[in-house]
Amino acid sequence: MESSAPVAPDRKRFMTRFLSHRPCTLFIVGLALLLLNGCAIPHGAAARSGTASPPTVSTHAVSTPAVPPAATPPPRSGPHLLSFSLGAGYWPGLGDIDPTSSGFSSDDFGDFEEWGGTFGLGYHHRVAQFEHGDLWLGGDFSVSAFENERSFDVLTLPSGNTIDGSFSANLIRLTPSATYRISFAERVTGFVGGGFGLYATELVEEFDGFSDDIDSDSAFGAFLNWGIDFGIGDSPFSIRLEEQIHFVELDAFDRTIPADSTVDGPIHQFLFGVSLQL
Repeated sequence: MESSAPVAPDRKRFMTRFLSHRPCTLFIVGLALLLLNGCAIPHGAAARSGTASPPTVSTHAVSTPAVPPAATPPPRSGPHLLSFSLGAGYWPGLGDIDPTSSGFSSDDFGDFEEWGGTFGLGYHHRVAQFEHGDLWLGGDFSVSAFENERSFDVLTLPSGNTIDGSFSANLIRLTPSATYRISFAERVTGFVGGGFGLYATELVEEFDGFSDDIDSDSAFGAFLNWGIDFGIGDSPFSIRLEEQIHFVELDAFDRTIPADSTVDGPIHQFLFGVSLQL
């Protein structure tokens, strides 16, 4: 039997005490290992499973910027619109009047010209603004004059000179109206509209600078119009081109030419003028 190597006295005494207190020592070592293992489990398990710790949620409220209400499109210019127009009027029904049907001589009272001159004024106020155009309400006033093809001798003076006379038919209109204006390009605006109102006609006898209304009538009628405004630089003025069609029936000459007094529309007006937006 082989003999073991001798043990040093101090080491022998330590081993003797360790073995004599073995249960207590094992308990302390096991408890320490258990505590160390328990602290390492969460981190180790998380690392092994590949999952990260849940993110920290901030308790501070996140402010959301307020959404402003839809803004109304800015006005294209002022809300007042004035127009001044000159042009030609075409009234085919007026040319159909035959004065000879009531006994007039064609030398003294001929047919009326179908073409005449027209002067017009208008005012409109913007009441609504949309993405592509504006709605305007207002009114129009115009006067049209249509001459007769004949003139006649009113008076022969002792000197042999004569005072000539002539007839003309005047059409006067006052109509409330609505217009929708659309901007096609910078400083170029188209418009379309219409209205309903009062129309009046006068048969006027004119001589030597004087005039006398010898017949008249009035009736309600309607019209449609369309046109375009071309802006002049940066000024509020625009050049206007416009056409109007009027629908009205008038007993224009029921006393003078009762046999053929009714004058029907349509009446066309071709206008050139200026508009001013303020």
